[in-house]
Amino acid sequence: MRKYKKQTATPTGSSSKNRSGKTSGNTSLPFNPWVIYTAVAAAIAGFFALTYESPAPPPSDDPARDLLSLGQSIKHMQLHVYSHNFPDTGRGLAASKDVAAGEVVIQMPMSTAAYIGKQNLPDGFMQRCAPILEGRLGARQLLILTIIYQHQLRNSPWSLFFQSLPQQFSNLPMMTDVHRRAIKGTNADDIEYVDQVLTAVRVSVERARAFFSKQPTAEEITWATAVVASRLHPLQDELVLWPFLVLANHHYEVNKTLEERVVDIAGGDLKVWQLLANEPMHQGQQVFINYGTFSNLKLMVQYGFTIPGNPVLENVPNLLLEWGIAKASMSKFSSRLTPQGPDCSGGAIGKNAKRHAHQHFNVPEAFVKCWRLGRFDDLASAQQALEAGMFEASGIAAITASQAVSRQWLERDVLAYQDLGAACAKVKRAFSQDAALEQLHAASDAISVGLRDALAVELGSWDTCVKESELQVAAIRQFLARSTPP
Repeated sequence: MRKYKKQTATPTGSSSKNRSGKTSGNTSLPFNPWVIYTAVAAAIAGFFALTYESPAPPPSDDPARDLLSLGQSIKHMQLHVYSHNFPDTGRGLAASKDVAAGEVVIQMPMSTAAYIGKQNLPDGFMQRCAPILEGRLGARQLLILTIIYQHQLRNSPWSLFFQSLPQQFSNLPMMTDVHRRAIKGTNADDIEYVDQVLTAVRVSVERARAFFSKQPTAEEITWATAVVASRLHPLQDELVLWPFLVLANHHYEVNKTLEERVVDIAGGDLKVWQLLANEPMHQGQQVFINYGTFSNLKLMVQYGFTIPGNPVLENVPNLLLEWGIAKASMSKFSSRLTPQGPDCSGGAIGKNAKRHAHQHFNVPEAFVKCWRLGRFDDLASAQQALEAGMFEASGIAAITASQAVSRQWLERDVLAYQDLGAACAKVKRAFSQDAALEQLHAASDAISVGLRDALAVELGSWDTCVKESELQVAAIRQFLARSTPP
């Protein structure tokens, strides 16, 4: 659990620990013994001497720091950061100098020297471990196999990356049956996807067992799956890990993170991935990246952490979308009310389904408007209601000030809000219908606490939808009562 806010660190004399917040849990695998750490680092320095611009520096007592030092010597790599343990976020990256807005903070060549991918598997491995799943499932399967192989490989070029990983993980691959039941049916439910990949990896490991230094255990396979789930990045038709970038923490405010772009260098022969400051940064300030527009529930399931104060909620679930389109006739007028009104076509409703805590109903404004418009019998009446100000953001205040909003429209609006409140209540019940939620409240492990808190936010958001719908119903009824002719 962590609270993100600007932190300052000092480059010299700083220390770093495995992050407890990036991923945390109760299952772990032992890393390479520390007694051979110096020897491994020296071997890696020799390996990279042919690829890197300068020799790797002597090893320190911090694998993350050594990993970044190693990255600094890769051709075309720029890392204006250093590893630091921040009080609120755990281990992360800090700016190693003052940076202006628009200035490159991190630059990584899109070459095999800079990332872990299927190129790190030995010759003949992929043929032996077949079949490989199709699409992104297969790409994830290969990356998990790569992580297992490289983690076991003596003097792996990526040993420092494995040394820098946290000792425990708390994301979906590490979750128990109770945890899985608690997220079943939510938008964050990737259980079937993860299990399909795990099954394929187990088969591949058995078929390619001759390539491993020892037979990978079930725990090691699960561990590698957790590593990949929390750190993968897409790169063309495969998934890879950027060891130097995954040290950075996530922030939900995009302006506080680094902006990404890909540019050509070396006369167009090489592409580099640049991450630039969105706003000025001072030396020692934490450097954030944005993993995506993720709720705490999604962050917990995929990455194993939550962020207090994160305003992002899970998208409008299919249950509410299906109710709205089938029962509330949300898409009745499709896009025919634009630009004056919202686009209520099925595609637009699904595309604009992002929810956050700052929305009035904790549901997108356009979604609520389309829900209400579904109560109108014809296009002409709906257009007249829009022109009369019935759908202004000020709500009942606009209706009170308007003389053109008919009583019939308002009576139908009451029914629309009642229906919306009932639908939101149904979504809330779907979150808590399994006894797993009660079991989470009785547990104290990191995964249970994280899931419990994330689910509590989602349940609270649907409570807000129900209560705001009830308030609208009461306000309209009160207005109608006052305006009833004697």
